[in-house]
Amino acid sequence: MGDKVLTEIVSRIKKSKYYSVSVDSTPDESHTDQLTIVVRYMEGSTPKERFLTFLPNCGHTGEATANALLKFLGDHQIDIMDCRGQSYYNAANMSGKYAGSYSGEKSFIGICTMLWSFSQFSRKSSG
Repeated sequence: MGDKVLTEIVSRIKKSKYYSVSVDSTPDESHTDQLTIVVRYMEGSTPKERFLTFLPNCGHTGEATANALLKFLGDHQIDIMDCRGQSYYNAANMSGKYAGSYSGEKSFIGICTMLWSFSQFSRKSSG
């Protein structure tokens, strides 16, 4: 049943086209960190927010978190180029704290910024 619900939500995200994503790290009952992925999108003029999944913690770097998110989106054919917003709650991880210092190319924000910039350049080049 869970797979059918996820499939329906993914279908609605694709129909809406644009979405935003929230990623957070939270411990389960055994105190094991997990990533949560939540999306926001529109159905007509109604905003929707839907939980998509828990992912096993992939590490404490923005790069590892971004890679896990990108893999999940890719596995479900959700185009990252249609992502119009991002939020995250575990700011120390996202800023690059665990990578030593902020590195715009290795942080979650940096990776998403590069993807957004690439999508904007691609759209201008093809139009």
